[in-house]
Amino acid sequence: MALPSFSVRRFRRADAPYYARWLAEEFREEQQVVGFRPEGMKDLIDRAYRLDVRLLLGLFRLARRPIFRLFIAEQQGTPVGMAFLGFGKRAGYIASVVTSPEMRGRGVATAIMGAAHAELRRFGRPYSVLDVLLSNEGARRLYRKLGYEPIRESRVWVGAETADPAPLESEWIRELERSDLRPLLELAKAETPPAVQESTPVNRLTFARGTGWAAFEGPGSHGWVLLHEGVPSGFLRTTFGRLSPVGHLSAPLFGPKLGEAERLAALRYASSWLGRQGARGIVCELPEDLPVARATVVAAGFTPAYGQEQLRCSLAAHR
Repeated sequence: MALPSFSVRRFRRADAPYYARWLAEEFREEQQVVGFRPEGMKDLIDRAYRLDVRLLLGLFRLARRPIFRLFIAEQQGTPVGMAFLGFGKRAGYIASVVTSPEMRGRGVATAIMGAAHAELRRFGRPYSVLDVLLSNEGARRLYRKLGYEPIRESRVWVGAETADPAPLESEWIRELERSDLRPLLELAKAETPPAVQESTPVNRLTFARGTGWAAFEGPGSHGWVLLHEGVPSGFLRTTFGRLSPVGHLSAPLFGPKLGEAERLAALRYASSWLGRQGARGIVCELPEDLPVARATVVAAGFTPAYGQEQLRCSLAAHR
C-alpha cells in the first residue's frame, strides 16, 4: 500500500523539536567534532520569533534582501524532512538537508531542494551552493543528479580540547575597522578560485559578522585584522555562540607579508579569545587549496577531522 504523499512548507515554531532532534541525530560525524546544544537551537528559534525580529526579517524580504529560510517536508501533519537556506549576494547556501529514516528514498530531499531552488529564483539568485561530507556518497549522488558540480574541497581541523585562556595582548591584532576592507578584499580575492568567486564572490559581506543563523549568535562573533607594519595583511573570524560548545575559527586569511611566527601568534590569539568566552576547544574549516594556512594550523597542533566537498548548481541551467 502506497504511503500518503507529502508537501513542503515553511518552518513553523512548533517544528523546533524535530529540527533540534534531527540536527543532533542525523549529522553524527560533524557532531562528534563540533558538538551541538539543543537548548541553543531553542533559544535561537525563540529569538527569531520575537515580534521585532520577525518585523525586521519581513522588511528585509520586502527589500528583496532575505537572510534565511527554513523548509519542512510534512506528511499528514508530521515533519519528515528539513533544510536550511541562507541568502548570499549571488547564491543561496543550503545546509542541514535531512529526511526522516522511514521516508528515505521517496523523494523528500529532492522536493525540499526544489522548494529552495524556487525561492532562490524568486529572489534573483543565479546559483545554489552547499557542502557535503566526502564520506556521504548517497547525498553526493543525489546532488549531482540535481545538477550540482564540485568547485572546492575543505577539511575541518581540530585544535586543543580546551582553548587557551591566556590574557590577550597584541599591538598588531585588533578588531576589524571599516578602513581595513579594501586591502583585505584584495588579499581574499587572490586566494579565491574563479568558480567560487563567480557564485559566492568575496565582498564586504565576507568580513561581516555573519549571515543566516550566525546573524543570531549575538556578540560571539568577532573579526580580527592582522597588521604588518601597520598595514592590514590578514584576517581571522572567531565565533562562539549558542549552538556549539566549541569555538569556531573561519578560514584564516594570511597575506604573503605575514611570517610563520606571526601566523602562529594569530592562531594563539584566536584560541585565547575563545578560551576566555568559555569554549571547550577550537575547530577550523579550511579549504584544501590554501597551503600556507594549512601548514600553519598543522604547526599549531591542529589535527584533521572530516572532509567536505563544496558543490554549485546553476539555477538557470537546471529548472
